[in-house]
Amino acid sequence: MRFTTGTVEIQFLPLDETGHPPPRTDTYRSLTQLIISRRTTYPAATRAGMDQPTLVLVTFYGLVPQARFTRRT
Repeated sequence: MRFTTGTVEIQFLPLDETGHPPPRTDTYRSLTQLIISRRTTYPAATRAGMDQPTLVLVTFYGLVPQARFTRRT
């Protein structure tokens, strides 16, 4: 999934095995290790009311020189 603001593109990649083809072997191995290492954070998602949480890799790309974005929580 991608969103573009005109100056920044934001890409979301679910880190599960459904919905997209598996990446190359080395990338797949790295993503699998990331998922395993982050499973301890899943209880927080469950407490927040999520039945089936998943990890998502979010990547920001600047589309213009000196592109800026502000993180809000």
